[in-house]
Amino acid sequence: MTHKLDSVTTQKVFLSLVDIIFAYCYNHRTTEGDNTGESGWTIVKLSATLSWLQTYASLKEVVVSCYRRSLCFPLYRHWELAGKVYKDMCQIFTIGK
Repeated sequence: MTHKLDSVTTQKVFLSLVDIIFAYCYNHRTTEGDNTGESGWTIVKLSATLSWLQTYASLKEVVVSCYRRSLCFPLYRHWELAGKVYKDMCQIFTIGK
């Protein structure tokens, strides 16, 4: 038995994935790939999808949310860091891993 998602639900799933991957990339960059006891907290706080089940309507909305949350919640809050994390996230989606 297969379950198929309609196009609206599929879009929401992919946008939520962008949010979660951004949070993962932030954690990976700030811990240099060596997860800590705070890694779970960091990822959940940065990802609105995980912290309070946010759904998004556009990619711009996701990116704005990611930048805002990365500049409000974690220990390291810096605009340039958020930009580097964004580039890391884009690279993950580009290479497909």
